[in-house]
Amino acid sequence: MTRLDQNLSRASHIAQIVLVCVAVFGYFFTVRPIYQKELLAEDVAQKQVELQSLREQVKAARKEIAVRTARQFTIAAGAECTGLLEPPSELLKIGDPIPLPKPDLHRSFQSMTSCAQSIFSEFEPFNKLSQSEMAEVRRDFEAFCNSAEIRRAINEASDPEEKFRTLINDIQWLGGKADA
Repeated sequence: MTRLDQNLSRASHIAQIVLVCVAVFGYFFTVRPIYQKELLAEDVAQKQVELQSLREQVKAARKEIAVRTARQFTIAAGAECTGLLEPPSELLKIGDPIPLPKPDLHRSFQSMTSCAQSIFSEFEPFNKLSQSEMAEVRRDFEAFCNSAEIRRAINEASDPEEKFRTLINDIQWLGGKADA
């Protein structure tokens, strides 16, 4: 073998070693980071799906809080504005039967709605609601208080008990509206 053949053979081996080094370098600095990036992108996508699920759960929980708060308000306003929570007018002695409170069935729709409006402005559980939820509840409540249909139905009721039932049903409608 001539000297030229030996040098070419050596150059060929060196070129193969350099090629292996370039391939290893290329793998560690191109293929591997791309693979890791794709894994991270997959994890981010999975976390986004979990986040969306959690957001929906929070939204459902906030809606449930709004519904329960509206129901608490209807119970409180119905009892307070009809006189069910007023204490007895006379003192009782030990052993006397406790008289059941009698609602004032002769109150007008206007006096009951103004009573409900004063309770609405001071009702503490509404603090749990977000501003948008509170605005929606306030809008529904104002629509209830200004409803000509409800006012007419209550004023047309001939019997005070019928008037009371109509008002309570309409107040319960307000609490049920939060379900929708």
